[in-house]
Order: sequence, then structure tokens, then C-alpha cells
Amino acid sequence: MSNTDHVEPITEHGHRSPAPAVPAPKKPEQPAKQKDTRSDDELRRDIRARRDELARTLDALEYKLDVPARGQEFVHRGKQKALGIWDENPVLVAGAAAGAVLTLVGGIVAAALLSRRN
Repeated sequence: MSNTDHVEPITEHGHRSPAPAVPAPKKPEQPAKQKDTRSDDELRRDIRARRDELARTLDALEYKLDVPARGQEFVHRGKQKALGIWDENPVLVAGAAAGAVLTLVGGIVAAALLSRRN
């Protein structure tokens, strides 16, 4: 074979191994690294900024993954909303509560009457 990129290994029996079906990809040429010209103070500031950004990211992930705390926040917001509605129109809230109680009592009475029939 005349391909200089491929060196054919010899098997333990002295035979040449077959050429690969697909040649290995060539590594792209890396641009020459430029020398970092930042001062020590600039490097420290950049490191501190990256650490702060990482800390904020981790805090956000922790917040999203803390399901019990998120549930408590949901309940707290619901309470605040209910109290806000109570402050705006207490008659409406009292009427809704009375309706809910009557519906519950009616359901219990209906269940008791139906169970006596059978």
C-alpha cells in the first residue's frame, strides 16, 4: 500500500492485516495558542466572575430540584392569594365557603339515605 497515513500491522502469524474500511479521520489543525496577556489582577477578576457565575447556576439548579420547598412555596402563594381575595370581598368568600359546606353535608346525607335503602 502506498498510503503513508496508514501503517499496516502484522498479525501474530506474519500476515498483514487488512486495511481499515474507513480511513481514520485526520485531526484538524489547531490554531497556535496565543499567549495570555492578562495581568494577575485581571485573571483573578475573571476567575472570581466565573466562580460567581457557577455559584448562581448551582443555586438555580438546587432551587429547581428542591421539590418539597417548591411545594411549600406553591401553598404559600395560594394562601396569600386567598387572603387577598378575602380582603377584597369577604362576602364572596363566605358565600363560597358556605356553599362548599352545604354541598359536603348534602353529599353525606344523600350517602346515608342511600345506604339505608339497601
